Amino acid sequence: MFERFFCVGKTFPLFLIIGLFTGVLIVQSCKHQTPPEMIAQGFLDQVNTAVADRSIRAMNELVSPDYHDTNNRNHRDVVGLGSAYLIRSKSLHLFTDLVSAQSISDTSIQFRTLAAFAATPVDNKSMLPDINADFYWFNIELIKENGDWKVVSAAWQQAMLEDFLQQ
Repeated sequence: MFERFFCVGKTFPLFLIIGLFTGVLIVQSCKHQTPPEMIAQGFLDQVNTAVADRSIRAMNELVSPDYHDTNNRNHRDVVGLGSAYLIRSKSLHLFTDLVSAQSISDTSIQFRTLAAFAATPVDNKSMLPDINADFYWFNIELIKENGDWKVVSAAWQQAMLEDFLQQ
């Protein structure tokens, strides 16, 4: 029976088996890739936890040592900005709304998010009109370093409440 599938002149079953095997390998490899939206949301969850815990150390660990942005800020500068924001605010709560994410390579993604910095907890965006908050757009690039996703570049600008409500 084995010879019937692999004898000369009857190569179709052999190609079918090879094709099926290759298809299974491709499907299996795709299962292990995490969509950029999940990576971005996981990163934002870590940022939210760092802010909630008021942990400058955790914030520092989320920033790549190679960080630099268009305003010539480096790792030390951006961690210092985040630390100052935490120190200045007696109570700080972060609410984020992921707008888009795309994969650049296997080790790099970019995403855009809206962020609200408030003195009171925000469970959903419907609460935002009733509280005082600072709103920002963030464009963030993450790279994978030693198995962890870290921000390597970011740009931000002021946003409006309406930006949140339109999403």
